[in-house]
Amino acid sequence: MITSHMKVTGDEAEAFRAKRKEFYENLEKDWPSLEVALELMAGKGSYHDVRHPDLAILQDIAVQAGQGRIEDRGAERLGRSDNGIIAWRKILTRELKLIAQGDAPKSWTTPPKEVEPTLGF
Repeated sequence: MITSHMKVTGDEAEAFRAKRKEFYENLEKDWPSLEVALELMAGKGSYHDVRHPDLAILQDIAVQAGQGRIEDRGAERLGRSDNGIIAWRKILTRELKLIAQGDAPKSWTTPPKEVEPTLGF
């Protein structure tokens, strides 16, 4: 289930609701995402040719299923170009430890609109 938190009112809100209604109607008319993904993974068709209202879910299924088993990263040697991966793994480790201990994880907030994201360099 995907949720949307949209800060719109009036005509913009009505347009959003109409678009979502159209999306769900199209979704009901099409094959279920999982069935389409399984057919594609079985070699029946090509992702390139798929026109499905829930294409993002199809892509998620393909990526997750295509990863295979979880690799042992114990012998992995990351370098400077992997700083983002290193930082992300440290954050995940910290947060999962807190949850496992029964403590509250960090309360993340969205930065103010005037803060522009950067690539860090």
